[in-house]
Amino acid sequence: MNKRHCFFLIFFLSWELSGADTIFFRPQNFISNTCNDFALQAQAPFKRGNIIKTLGVIGVCAALIPIDASINREFMRLQVPGSLYKESINQISRLGGTYAYIALGTAASVSLLCKNQRAFQYTMLTTRAVITTAIWIRIIKSISGRERPYYTAAGMPALGRWNGPSGIFRQFSERGKFDSFPSGHTGTAFAMASAFALAGANRPWIPPLCYGAAALVGFSRLSKNEHWLSDVILGAVIGIACGRQVFLNETKYRKRVFNKKNGLQSLRLHIGMYPIL
Repeated sequence: MNKRHCFFLIFFLSWELSGADTIFFRPQNFISNTCNDFALQAQAPFKRGNIIKTLGVIGVCAALIPIDASINREFMRLQVPGSLYKESINQISRLGGTYAYIALGTAASVSLLCKNQRAFQYTMLTTRAVITTAIWIRIIKSISGRERPYYTAAGMPALGRWNGPSGIFRQFSERGKFDSFPSGHTGTAFAMASAFALAGANRPWIPPLCYGAAALVGFSRLSKNEHWLSDVILGAVIGIACGRQVFLNETKYRKRVFNKKNGLQSLRLHIGMYPIL
């Protein structure tokens, strides 16, 4: 059982125990709204206000790719020796993987069992951000087929070569070695950080804490020699973009519906939940 299975097992067991389908959660709405998020995110890079940002991200990644190998070698040379450092890096890295999914599953479960709609709302928004981030990253990974930094072939040093979609087939024999670009752990961490930072924007210490923790995850992926710097940068951008789109789109929708319907009792949240207040 992998991390994703853990998340869905925790969540759906709690859903059944709490009778959430008759209270404030509609699974079919969650699925349809996640698909809607994905569609909006597909359009976002080409909108007039985002074209310059998109080109900027492409430019930064294009500039880093030729020097990724030299940056990686320098980074490895500066590593701190000792088992304590390595174990700390391993645990931090899991914040963008196993621990992130367990945290989301636990948060959803507790909020369901306690019937805390506000907490559940934020958990579902964060989950949508993580799901869409994972989909985009997996698509790009499959298209790029980039070699991991730790991969060596015939004694040759890692250069981050690009195998394209053919890397998908090589995964069967050499699992995980051709899906470096972009970083999934970093994307997950920044998707969660972006959603949490927006949800807690009224507390000035929350955004720096969230983004700082996500940045540590990116650092850990470099320290573990799992990713190139350009992988981490793009993963972070995708995570932030997805997190902001999901949260801000939800906020705009709620305001629009509230103003139109003129009353809280008629307000039904876009994520399939009933009024928070």
